[in-house]
Amino acid sequence: PGIDKDIANAYNKIGDYDNAIKYTRENLARITDSTYDRSHDLFQLGLLYWKKATANSTDASSSDYDLNTLKQAENVFAEVSRLKPNSYVGYYWRAKANALMDPKNARGLAKPYYKRAAELLEKEGGDKDYLIEYYKQLSYYYYINKEMNSSVEYAQKILELDPEDDFAKQMVALKVK
Repeated sequence: PGIDKDIANAYNKIGDYDNAIKYTRENLARITDSTYDRSHDLFQLGLLYWKKATANSTDASSSDYDLNTLKQAENVFAEVSRLKPNSYVGYYWRAKANALMDPKNARGLAKPYYKRAAELLEKEGGDKDYLIEYYKQLSYYYYINKEMNSSVEYAQKILELDPEDDFAKQMVALKVK
């Protein structure tokens, strides 16, 4: 027992994500204890799909992502969210996967997950840097959809956490004009 997990970790270290995914799935399939918390192992599986989907992309603005693999990552992170509904982690990674599947925010795929992650992190008084990232994503989404009041609302939340944030200052300045 557990050898599949060790093999998956070894493949992950050398960047062989197909085999890492295969052995992680085999490890998960062997777990028969109904009280076992699968969320951590599923999260690791989601990260493997994420790494595989983004491995061949040369920069963050690229759209050279493997969309089928991103969808698999999103499905796994959805299961993590279901198992741990009060944790921001699954929602955050769902947002990241959906953001890559909708790089221009045309469909707003990532928005509900960034919102939920922000709500959960706000509730637990969580990490300022993550909150700023979520707020920036939401502010930008509303900006490109010409919903300036909502865009500025999130920009102001950023400024409460970091009064020197240039992005937030620019968004608030747009509203004033």
